[in-house]
Amino acid sequence: MNKAIVQQIITKNLFDNNKNMDFKFDEKSQWIYFSGIAFKLVKKKYFFDSKLSESKFDLYETVDKFDDGMGPALFNKDYGVLNIDNGWGKFFIYLKTDIDSILAKKIILKVSQ
Repeated sequence: MNKAIVQQIITKNLFDNNKNMDFKFDEKSQWIYFSGIAFKLVKKKYFFDSKLSESKFDLYETVDKFDDGMGPALFNKDYGVLNIDNGWGKFFIYLKTDIDSILAKKIILKVSQ
């Protein structure tokens, strides 16, 4: 991974700083890294909601598949990481405003397809 083209993305939890997550985006490979796990781009412009971003979100999946591994994630460079599935049935949605349960369900349904 060439450090000159890697962007750090801190995803903040609105209610608990201990739940913040640190992602890295490699512009050359278009991969995202989280806690040693690599996510590759599988589909561009997969999800859009004008309340979140003017840019569409791309769909990412882990490079190495394993039981109870991390699930899909949505990302764009303007917003950052929108969601991630921890592989144990927990979805993390990173909204920049208070929780919108309808929007959160919409995101979960889209990445679960």
